[in-house]
Amino acid sequence: MRPIDGQTSSGVLRRVTAVNICVLVRVYNRLADLEVCLEAIRVHWRLHRYHVVVLSNGRRDGYPLPANLGPRVAMAVECDASIGHVAGTSRMLLEGIHHIPGDCDYTVLLEADTWVHTDSVLDRYLALMNVTGAVWASAEWVEKFQSLAVDCALVRSSFVRDHPEVFEFSAHAEYHVARHLADQRVRFLYMREHMPVHVPRVMRMFDTGSHGRFRCFPAGAMVTHHIEELPGGLAEKKQLANATLGRVEYAVAGREWVRREHRRLVWLQRLARLAPRSAWLRPKRRPPAAWFRNGG
Repeated sequence: MRPIDGQTSSGVLRRVTAVNICVLVRVYNRLADLEVCLEAIRVHWRLHRYHVVVLSNGRRDGYPLPANLGPRVAMAVECDASIGHVAGTSRMLLEGIHHIPGDCDYTVLLEADTWVHTDSVLDRYLALMNVTGAVWASAEWVEKFQSLAVDCALVRSSFVRDHPEVFEFSAHAEYHVARHLADQRVRFLYMREHMPVHVPRVMRMFDTGSHGRFRCFPAGAMVTHHIEELPGGLAEKKQLANATLGRVEYAVAGREWVRREHRRLVWLQRLARLAPRSAWLRPKRRPPAAWFRNGG
């Protein structure tokens, strides 16, 4: 399974005329994140017409959806109680398929804690998918294995309707999706503006976030930090969002270092793309079947 390189035969990519796109936003208990996520979509996603569906499985555990979602959301769906993070994601996505309108040829999959402050990246990959026939576009999750991110992905609606098994996983969601696409012999695209996801080993000495992952992506105007891992909580995540965007989007402290921190984040991403890694020397591996038979 190989990604498409993101070029047309002429090297020129024409922008797609505005179309209807479904957005499936998944949430369990990160309701503060959900508020910001939806507002970012309302304010900054302007290139297409978006039908936003919020899928939640937190009500039974004390995390009901707020009543003030308002016109930002076309539909809110309360799913069954959570059965764990990965399996719960699977059930919400399977439920979400039933709520994709027939006139939405493409669907965005989005986690509530993934704030995306532009739809220009989605627009670019929508155009590429039209040209190449790809059915999926998202970041490569782990370089040494075939893997595709599910926190922010653009998918062809007809494919997920016809192949709901792409969302039938109980562990290793990113590996399961890539494995399924390979088995179906369909094309996909890497969203390179959201890559790399994991910090190269030679760069682990830098302060790039938590648990060896990048969570600020200036090229994609995207922030994926987990609030519970930040000492300053939601306010600190908004500070990081300002730095990622290189402007004051949120009225929080730290405005004086936004541009400086933005430059640092941009250079860290550039260095990460150039940093040597073992994946350059080894072929990408297919995740073992036992991972999925045994539930990880």
